[in-house]
Amino acid sequence: MADLDNRIKEDWFDPQGFFLATENAVIKGFVWTKIHQDLVNQDPVGELYVVGTAPAHHGRGIARALSVEAINYFVTKGLKHAMLYVDADNEKGLKLYQSLGFN
Repeated sequence: MADLDNRIKEDWFDPQGFFLATENAVIKGFVWTKIHQDLVNQDPVGELYVVGTAPAHHGRGIARALSVEAINYFVTKGLKHAMLYVDADNEKGLKLYQSLGFN
């Protein structure tokens, strides 16, 4: 909770770009987005800043649905580009993001 509280205080944090997947008041997954407005000679870029799924709910398409929701949010903001970071050894993450068009 302290990490979330700290991020909420950041200038870039927008609660409209913070998505939760819940069922019966239980959080199953989340995605934080970040919009980089201050890039030199570039249009703003949306970032899937953190995507997470509760371990008991892995493999159920929650991260995919949240990622798509975040990308759609960027589109509503008029953004043309999105980015993310994923560790090279995160095979499931790499597969997901590649299937969404990231490379």
